[in-house]
Amino acid sequence: LVLSTADADTLMDARGPLEQARRAAGVMPYILRQGELARLADAFPVRVRSMKAHHRVLWGGDPFEEVSVKPADLRLRLEQELRNRLLRLRAAYVNTAEHLPSLRQQVLQQSRGLWMDLEAILSLRGVDVSEGSPREIRERYAQEYAGAEAGLAALEQVESGPLENASAMGSILKLYENLVETVDGLAS
Repeated sequence: LVLSTADADTLMDARGPLEQARRAAGVMPYILRQGELARLADAFPVRVRSMKAHHRVLWGGDPFEEVSVKPADLRLRLEQELRNRLLRLRAAYVNTAEHLPSLRQQVLQQSRGLWMDLEAILSLRGVDVSEGSPREIRERYAQEYAGAEAGLAALEQVESGPLENASAMGSILKLYENLVETVDGLAS
């Protein structure tokens, strides 16, 4: 939600409609002032790129019209995020492999929003999937990167229900290692 001002009074006025949106559709918007949007592009390039690709203007002009995300900023942030997730997943595996519900929760937490990272990687390669659903983006990524299919399938298994054993972690860890290598390779 992009507002001209985001002071306490304005936020309180927006509280009712935003609460209705949250209850009706699970909408939890970021609330930004108009002047903040362009500066967020270098701080949060993955999120801003995704918002720009998927936003809808409900009233007024398009706040993303003049916003651009630099490929170098996007690549660096992707590398940071994916390396962080990989490190956390390795630690979770070591620390919770004997308690499968905890391991599953760690995998789910670290993989939330992964589709945005996959979409951003594809966009850096010139593949536009901005109209695709998260599932379609995963499928397209698997088509573009042959080694990703097993890891994405293992991740889908974890997302769909309880872990039977920790064997899916090998494929998931390999997926994240490949993602990091892919993004790292985009630097050259």
